[in-house]
Amino acid sequence: MPSHSTPEERFWSKVDKSGDCWVWRGGTTSGGYGRFSFQGKTQRAHRVAYQLVIGPIPAGGTIHHRCENPPCVNPWHLKVVTPLVNVLMNRSFRAENAAKLCCPKGHPYSRKDARGSRICDICRQEQSRCYKDSHKEVLRERARAYRQTERGRANRREHDARRLADGRRGATYQREYRRKRTAQGRPCR
Repeated sequence: MPSHSTPEERFWSKVDKSGDCWVWRGGTTSGGYGRFSFQGKTQRAHRVAYQLVIGPIPAGGTIHHRCENPPCVNPWHLKVVTPLVNVLMNRSFRAENAAKLCCPKGHPYSRKDARGSRICDICRQEQSRCYKDSHKEVLRERARAYRQTERGRANRREHDARRLADGRRGATYQREYRRKRTAQGRPCR
């Protein structure tokens, strides 16, 4: 192979410009993208082609193949986009899910949780209701056991104290009131 004086000549000697997509004929990555040593580091060939023909790639920019052909280095098939837009423009699992507007049952997604996952409130309420219905006795038993612990009794006392401070009578007061009225033979209201 003849020696080339400039990186541009060396680069373009490895490109097949016979079709609409200019196919890279040099070394490639496992994903099919071309590799080329340019400006002291190994870069993807399509990025080098963009820099040679169009200009520098803006900071934070990613090069998107409009033709979706990884070995293509035709600068007119390349576009600078953000990394998120690049993923969403490709045919990927993530892009397909981002395009969905409704949950699998057909309800619209209503909000996002703390991790950024989309939530259907209708399905979430239905799941909660089903869980509570199928675990009703277990949940009651857990609540009963918690009230028997020292912490549960302390929480109940704090709750009653707050209610009394707000001018409302607490559960302890009501239990005592019922016990006294029953002992006196008077009906409870």
